[in-house]
Amino acid sequence: MIENDISLNQSHYIEKILKKFDSFDVDPVKTPYDAGVHLVKIKDVPICQMEYPNIISSVMFLMIPTRLDIAHAQSRLSIYTHNLIDNH
Repeated sequence: MIENDISLNQSHYIEKILKKFDSFDVDPVKTPYDAGVHLVKIKDVPICQMEYPNIISSVMFLMIPTRLDIAHAQSRLSIYTHNLIDNH
């Protein structure tokens, strides 16, 4: 690291999010968003509709100051989840 550089490390916060939502053992992916994937509502699996917005908002808190590379994926998930809850 150069003497005048500033470095941010959010690994502790990321681990905290993964543990909170019982996702610590998930496999990492290189690309956070695949534009070819179309989001669809899962009808056969009961899920807590408020769990996904909580996950998304936790990751948005991480994304806004330091992870602009995941901004598009977060935005798409947020819009999709909001539409699911409004149409439920």
